[in-house]
Amino acid sequence: MDFKFIWMIQNSDNLNIISCFTDKVAAEKYIFDHQLKCILTQYPLDISVYDWVFGNRKVIYKKLVNLLVVFRALI
Repeated sequence: MDFKFIWMIQNSDNLNIISCFTDKVAAEKYIFDHQLKCILTQYPLDISVYDWVFGNRKVIYKKLVNLLVVFRALI
């Protein structure tokens, strides 16, 4: 099954959602342009994260670690 994903930018201080993107490059550009201290996380659409992780047998621990990517803009 082919999954679609969304990239969510969260404030690293209080975890409020700042923005959502369907394109990772656009999300990274937004973070860089605004010099944000934030967390960029990839989430699947139309399926719960729990069902996606445990239902997708091809996912291994190493790939799961890569789902959470933390960006900290240098000032």
